Amino acid sequence: MKNGVLLIIKRALLAAAVVCVFAMLLSANAENYGGACGENVTWSLDTETGVLTISGTGSMSNTSYYTVPWYSYRDTIKKAVIEDGVQSVGNSAFSDCITLSSVDLGNGVGYIGQYVFSGCVSLTSVSFGNNLKSIGYCAFSACEQLKDVYYGGNFVEYGQIDGVYYIPNISVHFADPVGKGECGTEANFYGNTDTGKLTLSGAGAVTSRPWSIAAGAWKSVVIGEDITELPEN
Repeated sequence: MKNGVLLIIKRALLAAAVVCVFAMLLSANAENYGGACGENVTWSLDTETGVLTISGTGSMSNTSYYTVPWYSYRDTIKKAVIEDGVQSVGNSAFSDCITLSSVDLGNGVGYIGQYVFSGCVSLTSVSFGNNLKSIGYCAFSACEQLKDVYYGGNFVEYGQIDGVYYIPNISVHFADPVGKGECGTEANFYGNTDTGKLTLSGAGAVTSRPWSIAAGAWKSVVIGEDITELPEN
């Protein structure tokens, strides 16, 4: 009986040792890659975590699909983090990174190039700050799993981004829920995407619809009695 217990203990210790060695081998096989991807911008990829980090200051270089520095490792990238000092994301930077699932764009990013996330079929969420001014042609084409965008401003600012309609019509989460402004010569709007309430006030005709970019957020609309006309579409 005693010998049997000892044998079981030895086998358990041996199994634990094998697991530890296997884990060490996996860790040893994990590598870091990196280099330059702009005049003052660098990239670093941790193949163990799948996180690609872009850091530095200024703009990333524009590249083609095959010349992006991490092309050989693109199938290992699960998350991309672009830090605050980076001002633009170069053309085709993450095209066809089929395992990329999330992207965090720093507050300094003002421009997303063409085809940047094209073909990222596993991409589900993207976050960016309210300094983003322009999104390039087909930047999010074929991102069929993209469900959530997290934006650092309000819906009015979001709607003013050039090329914003290249982002699929999905759920957008605004850091600032309140947006307001003019929608006619004497007409004004005030909306809160958290409460889902949109109010049109002032007088005369409403000639624009700045709130339409957040159309899915509105649960109720209050129209002032002096508003005389609404846009047809």
